[in-house]
Amino acid sequence: MSHASILQKIRDIRPLHQAHAHIIIVSNLSGNVFLCNRLIYAYASCGFVSISQIIFSQIMYKNLVSWTILLSGLTKNDRFFEAAEVFNEMMVLKIRPNARTIATVLPAFGKVGRVLLGISVHCYWIRRNFGGNVFVETDVQLDEEEWLPGDIFTVMSLISLEDFRVGIGIHSLVVRSGYENDPLIRTALMGSYINGNFVDDAYRIFEEIGKKDLVAWTLMLRGFSKSGNWRRTVEHFKKMMGEDKIALDYVSVITMLSGCSCFRALEQGRRMHGLVLKTGLQDDLFVGSAVIDMYANCASMIDAKRYFGGMVEKDVACWNTLITGYGMIGCGNEAIETFLKMKGSGLSPDESTLVSVLCACSHAGLVEQGLRIFDQMTKVWNLIPNLKHYACVVDLLGRSGRINDAYSLTKSMHLQPGLEIYSSLLTACKIHKNFELGDEIAQKLVELIPNDVGRYILLSNVYALAGNWDCARMSRVSLKSNNLKKNPGLSYMEINGEMFTFMATQTDHPHYLEIRDFLQGLILKIKAAGYEPDTDSVLLDVSDDVKRDILFHHSEKLAIAFGLMRTKPGSVVRITKNLQICDDCHLARKFVSKVYARVLIIKDANRFHVFRDGICSCSDWW
Repeated sequence: MSHASILQKIRDIRPLHQAHAHIIIVSNLSGNVFLCNRLIYAYASCGFVSISQIIFSQIMYKNLVSWTILLSGLTKNDRFFEAAEVFNEMMVLKIRPNARTIATVLPAFGKVGRVLLGISVHCYWIRRNFGGNVFVETDVQLDEEEWLPGDIFTVMSLISLEDFRVGIGIHSLVVRSGYENDPLIRTALMGSYINGNFVDDAYRIFEEIGKKDLVAWTLMLRGFSKSGNWRRTVEHFKKMMGEDKIALDYVSVITMLSGCSCFRALEQGRRMHGLVLKTGLQDDLFVGSAVIDMYANCASMIDAKRYFGGMVEKDVACWNTLITGYGMIGCGNEAIETFLKMKGSGLSPDESTLVSVLCACSHAGLVEQGLRIFDQMTKVWNLIPNLKHYACVVDLLGRSGRINDAYSLTKSMHLQPGLEIYSSLLTACKIHKNFELGDEIAQKLVELIPNDVGRYILLSNVYALAGNWDCARMSRVSLKSNNLKKNPGLSYMEINGEMFTFMATQTDHPHYLEIRDFLQGLILKIKAAGYEPDTDSVLLDVSDDVKRDILFHHSEKLAIAFGLMRTKPGSVVRITKNLQICDDCHLARKFVSKVYARVLIIKDANRFHVFRDGICSCSDWW
């Protein structure tokens, strides 16, 4: 078999290194452009673009294929700035791109804001009549003086931009050019506004459409769900179902299921499950994965497992979704068991599978099992760990108190540690009160992402736990001086199909007086059962009385009080919040579940906590 044939089939780094070494021994690599191009492509496909760049630089007589393969490798690995620079260099050397080269590099210009270059290349594209070959997506900025191309598909590609400001300019030109009544153009404009989080503008276009098709209805459904407005999402879906000539397809069903999943709307999710069966979509793998994900994100793993078990065919995504669901609820052993069954079914785990099972081990405190699986990634499945895998293992080690081992792992990685890894380390330092290392890691985080609100808050909390109030205050001052705002604590819940939202310290809630009176009685009852407020959970330099008042007005306490008031005795109270649950709320929930004989299911920013008879499913490992 030829070297080229071998390289074409290799997808793992170890055999690729071996093939590369063999080629160097038997061939003058720098003089063989064909083999060099194959190597560039092979390394880029494995994610090792830096090696591709080295091989590219050593080619004595580069051809257009060499340039195009390198550009493709950079773009597919999200190295857009470098791709734009390589294309610039190519232009300086007067190497004329072909249709494939342009189609490869155009997305990079939009990602790095190289607007003028994108316009020039787009014009070249049209002049060479490449427009009919591929669908163009790039940042092209048009103003009053420029012309709008006559090809409707080119116009649609220009509308489908990530920069919403550019989209507004194109919209005005579309109106002046007479394209506004074309249904495809209207749909593309709706998508542009929805992507820019201007849902009301998208809805205005939707209402102007005389004969609305399924695509327009589904797009608007996604818009309402994406904007966080569950009430309008449900209302729109009901109107959509009332249309005589609209028949649901797998895209519309998945869109609604995803909304149910995001909002933990189990009641509506069950209705969607019924519609899946009614429309005969239960055998669709994408729909199946969405149903499992919906149940898993509503902490209803019995239903998720039941639906999974009834599927005729299951792909890797379905298995991954089930494993992730078990992990989020703290059922680490079940996640590992499902992982082993997946292997026994004949399917090979992918990178996402390993992230799911390692995350499950982290949530359940299964340290040795997680480390064993991580060790087998390369040895058994030939999977090279990425940053998400390392972040899971760092979190696993850090939460177990092995912070030094976690830190050593970050130093021995073949990748540069990123946000997730340093955040996991800092959280471990906070949990185990390793303030010296915590300060070092926090500074790395601030340098890595200077304008991230969460990092300043976490840094402030670490200082506060250490009793260093001056530094804690300085961290919050830095936050304000950079015009950054802390996200308020929010909790929301679905009751009888309606979504209710609660904000920390909110006194203008329409049901506040009712909630306040009930909450006062709730606090007295759980205090009588042994609850004592954990004032250390308030990381502010204020009196204990103020700290207790802050604790009693946390958003999930308001939500739980409302849930207990408005739901039947014995029913499950389900709440989702945007931040991680604090120690005091976690403690209070145990007492509430016991005193009121209720199951409380809380989904915080990281995982599920299921409280039943005074015990949490996390076993206090969070």
